[in-house]
This record gives sequence, structure tokens and C-alpha cells, in this order.
Amino acid sequence: MGRIWVPTELLATTLAGLPGAAVDVVVPDGGRLPESAAEAEFYVPPFFPNAAAVAALAQLPRLKVVQTLTAGVDRLLGHVPGGAVLCNARGVHDASTAEWVVAAILASVRQFPYFAAEQASARWSYRFTDCLAGKKVLIVGYGSIGAAVERRLSGFDVEVLRVARTARGGVSPVSEIPALLPDVDVAPRSTSPTRSPSARSTRSGRCRTYLSPRMSRPPRQSRSGRPPNSCVSRHDASWLGSSSPM
Repeated sequence: MGRIWVPTELLATTLAGLPGAAVDVVVPDGGRLPESAAEAEFYVPPFFPNAAAVAALAQLPRLKVVQTLTAGVDRLLGHVPGGAVLCNARGVHDASTAEWVVAAILASVRQFPYFAAEQASARWSYRFTDCLAGKKVLIVGYGSIGAAVERRLSGFDVEVLRVARTARGGVSPVSEIPALLPDVDVAPRSTSPTRSPSARSTRSGRCRTYLSPRMSRPPRQSRSGRPPNSCVSRHDASWLGSSSPM
């Protein structure tokens, strides 16, 4: 297999003993690359590759494979030399990322930051919050992570809508976000903001969560028939861009 560059000792240990391979731990920092750069054929950049890690691609004459540790590859697009194959880690982080998204939704809807601040200030405070049950959730970016988010939301009595770059059965195109958004309560986004003009219009980082202004009003009746709570919740539509209807 030749020489492999990995960014951590853990990966090097995992690959130790791979037949026909020599594994080096290399994290480019902008300085001179190791002499093994002349032989490196398989390169695993750091989890979030910086400019130095990306620039190293052009200095590996025998490079054949670039393997990212993330599902997204946007930072490397346009920098992979001809003849080399760019591979992503689709599916690797689905469970952990989807779990984080659901936790963030619940924390927002149930106002955990407020209660955590009150707890830190040693105050016993009580207020009504909203509930997730009965809400309409728009998953922006319905790839493997978006599907994993929906699976984890299946027990929360919510209605799920889906959008993605490519429309398909049950999934609307991203161009329909302005029309869909006014009627949803929560919209987690798991897309990259640099992948396409339509995705860039959502701005900001990955896995942001939008809460509708309607969350500051008494929520709709739960689909289960259970009476919902009432609350005053904050919302943020800034990541949707200037085209947002909100």
C-alpha cells in the first residue's frame, strides 16, 4: 500500500501492522514537510484541515488517496491533485451528530441554557417552557445525518419535513425552503454552508437550529392529543440568509 500519513497516534496504532504499509503521524503546520512526503501515497488530513494541511496536498508527488475524517469535503475541493481519489467519511459520524442535533433541539425548546445559568447562580427558578411534541420539524440537508436525525426524532411525536439539494420521494429541493419555513417550528441544518449557492444562503456553521417565532406563542395541539405547555422562546433565523422570509 505504500506510505500513509495520518494525523493522530491513535490512527497510526490502529493501522500498525497493515501489510505493505508504513504509517507516519504527520500534521502539516506550514513548515517544511517530512522527507517521507516524496513517498506518501495515502493522506489523512486532520479532522478540520487548516490551510497548511490543505497546501500539503500539492507537495505529495505520489499521492493516490485523500481520506477525510468528516462527511464533508468542502475544504479540500479544488486542491486534490489530478490522479488522486478524494474519499469522505460518510456515515461515520451519523449517530453522534444526530444525537447532538436532537439534544440541541431539546435544549433550545426546553430552555436548558436559562436553567443552567440559574443553577450556576444558585437560584431556584421556575418557568413554563415549550415542548417538542406536536411540532413540525424541517430537516435541512437530508443525507445520512439528516436521516439519522429523523430516526431519533421518531419518538417525539413530531411531523418531519425534509429538504436536500436533490429532490426525491418525500424530500423537497432546497429552493422550497422559503415556502416551507413559515409553517415549521424547528429547522436543524446539517448541510455545509459552502457546498452550493443555495446552501451558502443558509450561512453559518453546521447543525444550526432555527426556532420559529411561533414558539413564543402557545404551541399547536400535540398530535398525540396531550395538552402542550406554553413558553416564551428565543429564535434565530440569521443563518438562513438575506432571502429568509422570516
